[in-house]
Amino acid sequence: MKKHALSVLAATIAASTLLTGLTTTTAFANTGNNTAQHVAVATASRYSINDLKNVKVVWTFFSGPEAQQQHVVDNFNYRNPGPYVMPQGDTHAGVKNLPTGWRTEAEATLGQVIWHVYAPDNSLIISYTVRRTTEIEGSDKIAQIKMTVNGEPYAKWDPLNKTDYDLRSEYPNGATVRFYNLPAGWTVQFTNDDDSTGGVFKGGKLTGSNAPIASDLYLILGATYDKYPQDPATPEGMTPVYRLYNPHSGLHHYTTSLTERNHLIDVGWNYESIAFNQPNTGTPVYRAYNPYNGNHHWTASYYEYTVITTKQGWRPEGVAWYQDDSGTKPVYRAYNPRNGEHLYTLNGNEYKIITTKQGWRGEGIAWKTR
Repeated sequence: MKKHALSVLAATIAASTLLTGLTTTTAFANTGNNTAQHVAVATASRYSINDLKNVKVVWTFFSGPEAQQQHVVDNFNYRNPGPYVMPQGDTHAGVKNLPTGWRTEAEATLGQVIWHVYAPDNSLIISYTVRRTTEIEGSDKIAQIKMTVNGEPYAKWDPLNKTDYDLRSEYPNGATVRFYNLPAGWTVQFTNDDDSTGGVFKGGKLTGSNAPIASDLYLILGATYDKYPQDPATPEGMTPVYRLYNPHSGLHHYTTSLTERNHLIDVGWNYESIAFNQPNTGTPVYRAYNPYNGNHHWTASYYEYTVITTKQGWRPEGVAWYQDDSGTKPVYRAYNPRNGEHLYTLNGNEYKIITTKQGWRGEGIAWKTR
């Protein structure tokens, strides 16, 4: 593997900067491999396990509000090689308080790391094993994420069991990767560098913490990450309506503007998909903005549009797109009484679930498309 291909990730996993006072640290990759067992090694030496009575094995979140706060692994005993466990996600482990002249060597495998502790005479005294929690938080979410290469689904993508990919031989002329099918509220945090890209997926919350769940660190050689998704071709005479989600406010947004869509992606909105396609001409669907709560509203009713923009404080934003006067496919509208948002969907099953199980109020058909 080329050295420079890892430079994009060097700042994220640099051993010398993660935990103050640790001998070293390491990042994990997860495959659920929990089979290795390492025990203390009896070696002829004038040093013994008793010299390690002040040693601690600790872990920390790498980023987020709890970054750099060190936690001793549960039930740690310096005489016990483990295995010990730490939370799944954006976490790193290390060995702390080694006596002067002692050192560690890390043996990192997928799903765990083994810390070999050596005395000043290079005798191995003990090996501590640290693993991810057995039940991996967010694994069901991470498994949903899909990857395309040059616009085509990549069959070898296996986010739960593989973190390193080399596309150089498969795509000698270069590869552009994109990710889709992200769970609601999750983000892609990848960075490009020379002929590689790498990063993590984040979303949700770790149990007992305000920190987000984070995937393992992925490295893809021979590729560039493009955060703007590539959508299917739009039928002739139709305009795509893009749907986005704001993980901070919980609001959805709809737009026919590719520039607006990409700007919202840049500032942290999650792109979900094309919500529906609407004709280039027809009866207008209007868009209005509420400056008090940040909501947008779309309606095919000119009367409703006039009332909310002249009497209720909404700002008129004109025609958003056109409805299909001869369309047969209904676009449903639902209302969320908790935040005042309206949601628009072509998916009858989504409409049914949110209005029968999630507290939304069904408002029937908003308009139609073909």
